[in-house]
Amino acid sequence: MNQHNYAVFDKTKAVVLVLCFFALLAVTMRAGAQPSRYVDLSRFEAINLLPYVGDGNSLWVFSDNNTTALQVYNSSPSVFVGPTTVIQSTMMRGILRVDHVTARDRATYTGGSMMANDDDYIGVVAYLDNGNLLYCAWKRETQNETHGNAGLARKGVHCKLVKTVCPRCMRRQDYWRSNEAFSDRVTLLRAPSADGTGETGWEFEQDYYFELNFYPGVGADLRIHKGSDSSAPMLYDISVRDPNTPASARLGFYNESQSKMSGREIEILPISGVQFKSRNPVLVVAETADSVDVPVERNYNDGQTLTVWYEVYDVSDPDNPRLARSGELEWVDGDDTDQNIEITGLDDGVSGNDKKYEIRLLDRDGGELIDHVKTLHVIDDDSDEPRPAPFCERTPSS
Repeated sequence: MNQHNYAVFDKTKAVVLVLCFFALLAVTMRAGAQPSRYVDLSRFEAINLLPYVGDGNSLWVFSDNNTTALQVYNSSPSVFVGPTTVIQSTMMRGILRVDHVTARDRATYTGGSMMANDDDYIGVVAYLDNGNLLYCAWKRETQNETHGNAGLARKGVHCKLVKTVCPRCMRRQDYWRSNEAFSDRVTLLRAPSADGTGETGWEFEQDYYFELNFYPGVGADLRIHKGSDSSAPMLYDISVRDPNTPASARLGFYNESQSKMSGREIEILPISGVQFKSRNPVLVVAETADSVDVPVERNYNDGQTLTVWYEVYDVSDPDNPRLARSGELEWVDGDDTDQNIEITGLDDGVSGNDKKYEIRLLDRDGGELIDHVKTLHVIDDDSDEPRPAPFCERTPSS
């Protein structure tokens, strides 16, 4: 009798375990089906800018569910650009990195040249076609390349605008030379300083967070941080403007002669024209300050009136977020004065736990996020001792 009962119990356990397995599998599959916030880089296109020179094509390989793309070879100047041509102000942000070439890399990738400890160009691009592009290229070390009379490339970042009806007329020098245009096909928008002042070369095995803001027909802004997000130290804050900037473009990466460059966690988002003035995603204040102003700046001015929406959520209890404040910010016509989101009533006068708020900037029409979510961390510095009343409320001593 007992053996029979045990047998029934074992069968019941088996059925329950099987059901639990398939339930867990279903949950996992649903979770896996959630869209990633990052771009699928396997949809990008690699384009050799000098296909007739014969220095070799780039090769991009993918990992992390196609959210990381690695350029393998020491190739000709090339771009790796998204499938969508943007016609409005747009941001591309993510992480750039260069890793060392290993023996395993050489054994795996045998179709092109790979150079160890190289120091050439990585960067970003707004690309329309081979005759129309704006790019910024970042070099690790200064180099005077005599092969092919390529010329001088200085450490740091240079930005160029290419605009020509003859893409096949382009030469290696047009892209390589950091401090001159070389031909009338190119406009030099930004050059590294001749003495290296203020210039920093990229480093191996280091993440660099970047934000590229592309303004069709106007120009671009580029920020580069040494670290994996916008709170890391900023190395470059570059603005370039030229009315010949393409009126539409595909955003992506620039690479010239640099193995093992990768881009990952890439997002491509519309720009509203405003952003938090501080690029640090976390703001810390003491509770006894009672209020804080969070400045917002207009980062692209087309002379029109611009209105955005903001929301402030109290997320001190993450399971029960509460909308604490909301409102509009408006810039009339060409006004570009900084505006503040004022958050008041932080001090409750009672010693307790820290508070946490999330501040969101939203497109006024569609309600889409237009910048990173800023976190406000309020440190509870209240004392357990009762606070003295303000001077005007104190009882005079006898």
